[in-house]
Amino acid sequence: MVSVLVRHFVMYYFASTLYSFGSWEIRRKARELTDIKKGDFGLLHHTQGRLV
Repeated sequence: MVSVLVRHFVMYYFASTLYSFGSWEIRRKARELTDIKKGDFGLLHHTQGRLV
């Protein structure tokens, strides 16, 4: 009985951890992409500002 509960808990914990890790990874990738776009724009703006 106890082993079944433990197994269920472990499976649930593992699944939730995997799910949260996956969503975190996706969020990090999306943030990297937006940061690259923002970074390019910021760099362009910075060089233009220095040229003026």
